Amino acid sequence: MSLRERKRRERQRTILLAAADAFKAKGVDGARLEEIAEKADVSLGTIYNYFPTKDALLLALVTLYRTEAREERLPLMENPPADVCETFCQLYSHLIDGALKYLDRAIWRHGQVVGLVSSWEPGRQESWDNEQILIKDQEALLLHFQAQGRLPADLQPALWATTLHAVGLFWWQYFLANDTFSADEAKQRLREHFQGLFAHLVIQPA
Repeated sequence: MSLRERKRRERQRTILLAAADAFKAKGVDGARLEEIAEKADVSLGTIYNYFPTKDALLLALVTLYRTEAREERLPLMENPPADVCETFCQLYSHLIDGALKYLDRAIWRHGQVVGLVSSWEPGRQESWDNEQILIKDQEALLLHFQAQGRLPADLQPALWATTLHAVGLFWWQYFLANDTFSADEAKQRLREHFQGLFAHLVIQPA
């Protein structure tokens, strides 16, 4: 990566972190681009060079989370726990914690609406691509356990990866929709759901 490109990415990240702080403090609607520019120590024009709208900023923050989440879960991917269920519980616990690192529940709800109606194609495409990467990572974990003889040889990893992803999305959406439902409760429900799914699948060591 060239020095110019590295500086460009650093500036973009600085803008996004300033936006995250502003969104948390005042909400997406209440945050002003002028305030974000001042906090990021850039001109308003610089922000528009990167992000044409405030909604584009929000979508880029979602992409930032998903990109960093993949980098941060690499140790788990490379050296997963011996227990199949525990591996996926840790994966989704990490995903939930990471999702709330930059954006709170209310901002995520706003972001999902933006994702449906936004015309900023780069942000929408990156979000879709990162979701597919997450499913592929889960498939890789299932293949790992299948190769170890911990899962049946006739298990279809691609299908099960999609199923596990759907379970994760369900409890994430439930968390977003219910203000009295905590992140810890979402993790516990996911654990219970995964335990039920894997109870009759996992082959115990002899």
